[in-house]
Amino acid sequence: MENFKKLTSAEKKHLMEEVHERNLTLFFKFENSQVYKAKMLRGKKSDLLTVRRPTNFASNFHRKMATVIIAIEQERYFLVSPALVDAQSVQFNTDGAIFHLHRRKLRRTQVPGVYPASLMIKKIHDSLSFLKGVVMDISDEGLRVGLNSEAPLIKPGWEIMGTLRLGNRRGIEIKCRVRHHSFHPRSAFKQIFGLEIIEMSEYSKTLYKNQLLDFQRDIFVIFMGGQS
Repeated sequence: MENFKKLTSAEKKHLMEEVHERNLTLFFKFENSQVYKAKMLRGKKSDLLTVRRPTNFASNFHRKMATVIIAIEQERYFLVSPALVDAQSVQFNTDGAIFHLHRRKLRRTQVPGVYPASLMIKKIHDSLSFLKGVVMDISDEGLRVGLNSEAPLIKPGWEIMGTLRLGNRRGIEIKCRVRHHSFHPRSAFKQIFGLEIIEMSEYSKTLYKNQLLDFQRDIFVIFMGGQS
């Protein structure tokens, strides 16, 4: 999957040096668990990532495999490690591979074809609609959508309202503006258009940010499942 690039030994060493120099929050998740986030504990530099144990963290996660996300500004790095849990901290080792989430222009993440991501379009340019678009890529600011309908013909500048769904998560109500459009009458998607998100409630903004992070973890798990 082109979204992920394995770090070289030199890149991995540089990343770990940067991680230990910053006051980072790590995100991690186990199979069928919620996403946990915790601040790293400062101390002696090592190959271990040590974070404060979250107050709601169960001890039965000791030595279970976790997907760990390192977020540095807009960049995302992923690794898989067993969790070493004690009363005060959770530790992850970095002996294995670390992958960088490579995103396209404007920080867009490509959505794998096997991943269910859709936009249920409710209104197009002040007209009610009942169309389902497929989300092809997504970023903090917007998304690219494919539609298998020739009508209505979407035009740049139009506003679209709908419900975004990533996987089986709760839908997010968004209002967008069409930034670009292309027509493909002989393709599976008759229309492909880029949307800039222009309006969300404060609750939806938080939900969107959290779901994007969890979506990135999901596609990393899909990627790892395809590794031999």
